[in-house]
Amino acid sequence: MTSIAVGAATIVPAVQASATPAAPHTTAKSSANSSAKSSAKASADSTVRIQQRSSSKCKSPKGKKINVSYQPGWLSTTFYFNNHCKQRRAFKVMGVTGQKPPKFGTVACIAVNAKTKGRKKVRHPGYSVTHIKFIKKC
Repeated sequence: MTSIAVGAATIVPAVQASATPAAPHTTAKSSANSSAKSSAKASADSTVRIQQRSSSKCKSPKGKKINVSYQPGWLSTTFYFNNHCKQRRAFKVMGVTGQKPPKFGTVACIAVNAKTKGRKKVRHPGYSVTHIKFIKKC
């Protein structure tokens, strides 16, 4: 039997019915039950966080932007940035604590050089990242 690898998944062609149909049937049933349980578990998990994207216009050249994307994590968040501007740009990472009453504040400040693409990991135990705010400098 041959298999074809496509990305991270492997596609296996269908196999003809064998002399003992009970064995493949029970295997398929047990794998179907386990996949149903895992999908129910994933849908019941309300802690799934969505990737955030933000951008800001450049002073020069006109029509260019700085782009920032991130997916908030529990203890740290990695910020991916691509600065198309001819000047250095900065942004503040804003967050909120889990305390009662919650406290809102700046978690970190990241400055990005002109014409730079990269990433920066920010640790923020005790805070949950809510958004970013573009500023003139850190």
